[in-house]
Amino acid sequence: MDRNKYYSELYEVVKKNIDKLDCYHLLEVGAPNEEFDIEINDICEQITPGSSTEEIAGIIVAVFKHWFSIEYSKDSLMIMSKEIASVSYSFANRSK
Repeated sequence: MDRNKYYSELYEVVKKNIDKLDCYHLLEVGAPNEEFDIEINDICEQITPGSSTEEIAGIIVAVFKHWFSIEYSKDSLMIMSKEIASVSYSFANRSK
């Protein structure tokens, strides 16, 4: 498996979704495009090829609780987590 390609594809999907979530509406009010990069990297580092949608939702919940003291429910993140999991599953299947 090409670890750099995996991380790059994963980062792109996670960034798109986290930016859309826009915690505290920071991007909406003019925060820089990199506003959530620390949290996005934190999330990406914890997702491994084959991580389940449920695991990914749990990772996102934990990261946002840690960095922002916000408690999202896993259920509210499932659509986002499914999209992210598609990258995870894709790379898990490539390495078989």
